[in-house]
Amino acid sequence: MTSQCNLCTARKTTIFGDLHNHQLERIERFIRETAFPKKHIVYCEGDPVESIYLIKRGTVKLYKTQMDGRSQIIRIDGTGAILGFNALFRSTYLETVETIVESVLCQIRASDFRKLLADEPDINHRLLQAASKALERNENLLFTIGTGTARERLAYFLLTLYNSQCDCEKNPRKINLLISRQELSEHLGIKQETVIRTLARLREEKIIDIKGKEIIIRNHELLKKTVEGPGIAR
Repeated sequence: MTSQCNLCTARKTTIFGDLHNHQLERIERFIRETAFPKKHIVYCEGDPVESIYLIKRGTVKLYKTQMDGRSQIIRIDGTGAILGFNALFRSTYLETVETIVESVLCQIRASDFRKLLADEPDINHRLLQAASKALERNENLLFTIGTGTARERLAYFLLTLYNSQCDCEKNPRKINLLISRQELSEHLGIKQETVIRTLARLREEKIIDIKGKEIIIRNHELLKKTVEGPGIAR
């Protein structure tokens, strides 16, 4: 009998991508698939760590909140991403996760996930790969925010979103911005009016086109050249 996890169209993008059917059958016993509406808090920074989540469908934002109430978006994740693994061996979550659109998440209790890691070396390997990619992305973002111009920061963000969203067969150039201009300005550490002005300039230069929250990458190579720093524009 083939497991439902093996039939899942998103599986190949998750840490379970290379597992055999008998491994997936075991994992399936631990998974609870849950649908969340738009703008729903999955878990909050400081909450006890109860579950790990894999995004089957949808998009979420991860952010941290300061004592005065100000928040900072850390990243935006979509299909295939794993949420909460950075707090797997802690008592509380390190950030807040909120859905941007209606999303379906595969939920695994943290205690069950730790058992899987102990028994399945393949999952350990995939989790390490995921952690390495997340670390590389965070370091690139810090480098870009610390040294880049507003144009370079925005180009980096668009490329990151492009790489995570792009369906090269159906929509080779289209991405959805999903967050507001204000949230984007907070994420990149630049003023909102600068975000709006820079997007307009990229549009004037025919590098992108803008239709509401939909952005068409018209010149991918030129957008890549806008970004400086090792490994950022891959």
